This record gives sequence, structure tokens and C-alpha cells, in this order.
Amino acid sequence: MSGTTDKVKGAVKQGVGKATGDKKLEREGRFDKTKGHAKDIAHNVRKGAEEVFENAADSASEAADEVDGHD
Repeated sequence: MSGTTDKVKGAVKQGVGKATGDKKLEREGRFDKTKGHAKDIAHNVRKGAEEVFENAADSASEAADEVDGHD
């Protein structure tokens, strides 16, 4: 399940829990929202790491070309 889906599901649970006085459902909603935020953060970190890796590989390739005398 995506981070956005968890956040929406959590918001609904939390709202229904508040409206009905169901503290357990309200807590579950807060948990689901937090889980959604964590998934979004993990996705962003993964994407950032991929970019760093790609940039490092490009830089290494360019440096190797310069050492070999290829431009």
C-alpha cells in the first residue's frame, strides 16, 4: 500500500474514531497516517540514493575517460 493510501485510510479512521468516541480506532488512524508518512520518507530517501549512485557512476566514468585520454 502506498504512503498516500495509508495516510488517507488513517485520516478516515481517525475522523470516524473521533466522531464516534472510539479511541482505539482513532489511535489506529494516527498509526496509519504515521506509517504513510514513513513510507513517503523511505521512498524519497531511496530515490535520492539512486540519484547519488547514478551521479557517482557518471563521474567515475568521466574520470576514467579523462585518464585514458578519451574526451
